[in-house]
Amino acid sequence: MANSQAKVCADAIIREIASKSSTTDFVHDPARLAKIRTNSACYSPITYDQASWLTAVFAYETTNNSMKLVQDSFASSHSPHWSKDNFEDMFEWSQSLFSNSFRNVHEITS
Repeated sequence: MANSQAKVCADAIIREIASKSSTTDFVHDPARLAKIRTNSACYSPITYDQASWLTAVFAYETTNNSMKLVQDSFASSHSPHWSKDNFEDMFEWSQSLFSNSFRNVHEITS
């Protein structure tokens, strides 16, 4: 979830900078704010070769300026749905997450 939240924050910072040289408020546009969504997903190892997973989607709530769980978006696997497949998928998921999070670090520091 922190990965998607960081992207929302980076987007807001870029929009704030863009707004300084424009009469348009790119940050506080209600239509854009109403479309903000983040996803929380993770795998959890349960045994030495089995894992479960869960996911949920959150939407920005403009009335109270907070993120709220989107109805019917929560999903999870739990016993007896822990599986070796989930355990293997956990490594693919984490590799993708780390690649997405840190892909530009080498480019920036090189």
